[in-house]
Amino acid sequence: MIKNSQKLKLSIGLAIVLSVFFAFQVNAARILTEKQIKAISTSCKSAQVELNKIHNSDALIRTNLGRHYESVLGDLMTPFNYRVSINDLDNSKLLDNSRKYEATLKDFRVTYIDYEKTIRKTMDMDCSKSPIEFYQSLEDVRSKRKELKKEVDSLSKYIKLYRKEVQKIKESIGKSGE
Repeated sequence: MIKNSQKLKLSIGLAIVLSVFFAFQVNAARILTEKQIKAISTSCKSAQVELNKIHNSDALIRTNLGRHYESVLGDLMTPFNYRVSINDLDNSKLLDNSRKYEATLKDFRVTYIDYEKTIRKTMDMDCSKSPIEFYQSLEDVRSKRKELKKEVDSLSKYIKLYRKEVQKIKESIGKSGE
């Protein structure tokens, strides 16, 4: 009896999982009309050309931003934190900002790699044969770009906060030197 009830529970669980999976697939297909699917199928090659242009531009931007972000951390934040520390000044807020900046930078790298894989997959797929999958992949690319934007905004925010703290330290040193 126990085995039958376990089988029943397993069957029900499997049925729920499969129904959710298929509902998602059907729902994704329901979003697009046949006319839209046909339009995607016929124009997707030009969309892939545009994606390629975006990809090339993003690669250059990513390289330049990556160097800039690495430089801010390695050439500015870390040495300054050390100098403030050896001069017995309170650097707790600087260290906190630096840690958050570094963690966000790591997230940025991981997200960019994920974005890179997704955009490549989208550019390489046979979109005229799989227009729905192409559309879904394109939506995934958009979502990952939004994630990257949030991380870039966060990195900029931490740089500004760090700059504020540097200014406060500079002001406190000026007051103590008077």
